[in-house]
Amino acid sequence: MSSHPPKLSLFFLVTTTAILFFFPSSAPCKEAKLSEMQKQARVYRNMGLDLQQKEDIEGAASYYQKAILLDPSYAVVHNDMGVVYESLGYPDLALQMYLKAVELDPNYPNSYTNLALFYEDQKDYPNAIVCWIRRALLGGVGDPWAETARKRLTNIAQSYPEAFRGIGEQYKGNIQELAKSEPALSEHAYLQSQGEKVTLFEDEKTAAAQPQDNRARAVHYLRSAKENFYRGDYVTALKEATVAGYLDPSSQEISDFVDKVRKTLLQ
Repeated sequence: MSSHPPKLSLFFLVTTTAILFFFPSSAPCKEAKLSEMQKQARVYRNMGLDLQQKEDIEGAASYYQKAILLDPSYAVVHNDMGVVYESLGYPDLALQMYLKAVELDPNYPNSYTNLALFYEDQKDYPNAIVCWIRRALLGGVGDPWAETARKRLTNIAQSYPEAFRGIGEQYKGNIQELAKSEPALSEHAYLQSQGEKVTLFEDEKTAAAQPQDNRARAVHYLRSAKENFYRGDYVTALKEATVAGYLDPSSQEISDFVDKVRKTLLQ
């Protein structure tokens, strides 16, 4: 997606599949219980952070690596290293760092923001959805990034509704909870029946049985989508255009129109 919030500099994140692991985190070490090596790791991390804020990325990386060597269980610095790798153009290494950070501390909320943004950059929207869900649920009162997470979920639901099909049944209850403050999520991204309209799932069931009718039905949906688009109802337009695209995936006109609506929604 082209218009998401800027990435924070102190994050780390989650899974390589569309499944996110929700297991309790071990309580972080209190400062009094840290070993001397762990304390020094935090010194190095702070030195690296200072250099990163001054845009000395390679210098920051050097101190972060020293911190990891001294305390391999230090989740925050793994996240920092992930941000550095992204800045240097090494997305695969960044992902490894984000995932390791989440493994070390699954309840560190900032981590989910970083990986959600990472997945959005990779156009991996099912994983982005799961990470935004986790970030929204971990946010406390007045947490601006929890609010951002809810907004990003709504934006994805409006622009890429099909992505919600890949997140797994275990997250639907979370979406229903979040929908209390973000009503657009209550439709679960157009995967439910809407009155007399045929939904995407229903069209999937009938497409194989009536292939000869698919193009005619696609034309009908596309015409309706365009009417809604020019009335300013972009969400309904995208829903109907998505169905049209499923019915006639070879249509360049439909594909171009879907892209047009998505770009409009993301402005």
